[in-house]
Amino acid sequence: MIYLDYAASTPMCDEALNMYNVLNKEMFGNASSLHDAGGQAAYTLDYSRQRIANMIGGQKEGIYFTTGGTESNMLIVQSILNGLPPHKKHWIMSALEHHSMYNLATLLERQGYELTIVQPDQEGRMTREALLPHLRENTGLVSVQHANSETGLIQDLAALSPLLRERGILLHSDAVQTFGNILVDVEAMGVDALSVSSHKVYGPKGVGAAYLKPGTPWR
Repeated sequence: MIYLDYAASTPMCDEALNMYNVLNKEMFGNASSLHDAGGQAAYTLDYSRQRIANMIGGQKEGIYFTTGGTESNMLIVQSILNGLPPHKKHWIMSALEHHSMYNLATLLERQGYELTIVQPDQEGRMTREALLPHLRENTGLVSVQHANSETGLIQDLAALSPLLRERGILLHSDAVQTFGNILVDVEAMGVDALSVSSHKVYGPKGVGAAYLKPGTPWR
């Protein structure tokens, strides 16, 4: 078989597989324990957070490890919405999002949140002009996927973020397809939260991370 679907998943590379084996054998302690094994694990965890933060231009205090992109999306969006003022019950996502976001929307609807799904333009791009008519006083969050796994189209988040920031609206992006493949910089893009995954970039299945900019209210 010739495997070409690397946008869906990748095999673990030798470097990741070797490191995975070493850490499981030599740094298996509970990172919360006070003994040497726990201290080694805590150091490794902190070091890993810093490395991931460096890769996205963020701060290590904002990195939360998860089981993958789906959990990162669900954890971040729910936490942000729960941390917003009670009247901010409206959120927006693009029509191009991963199916995990649609599953989450069903759950949030039962919790009293209102969702608007915005269609891109004819070229598949999310623009200021597309978003602007849907922004309200009670809009708290906008979620736009950084790149689409089907088309490869990369969204210009830096063009959208000022429009949202001046209205006090937070911006989340699912960057599972771009993390580790192209430059991802949360400060340059102006995003408040980001979702990434390991198995798209030669890492293990069941590993991902959510980034939430420190200082952002969440619950």
